[in-house]
Amino acid sequence: GASAGLFRGPDRCCREHDQCWAQITALQFNYGIRNYRLHTVSHCDCDARFRRCLLAINDTVSNIIGVTFFNLLEVPCFVLEESEECVQWHWWGG
Repeated sequence: GASAGLFRGPDRCCREHDQCWAQITALQFNYGIRNYRLHTVSHCDCDARFRRCLLAINDTVSNIIGVTFFNLLEVPCFVLEESEECVQWHWWGG
């Protein structure tokens, strides 16, 4: 019906966000980070994509989801920093 159509766009954003490649579920330890919250936190890239997805739809439902997730719940995100190993190069030139 009409209600299913109303949620189709935001639902796609949410489903895509749920498939994020890097997440830490509630009260779990992953990527060297402990998530003490009662909900999953995602990599900041996924949250940024989620926000862009909702903003692109820009209707009542997507705006409510965006305000709830980013403003009311203030769900944090995390970044992963690769540790850089020092590699020495030797040039045996003639």
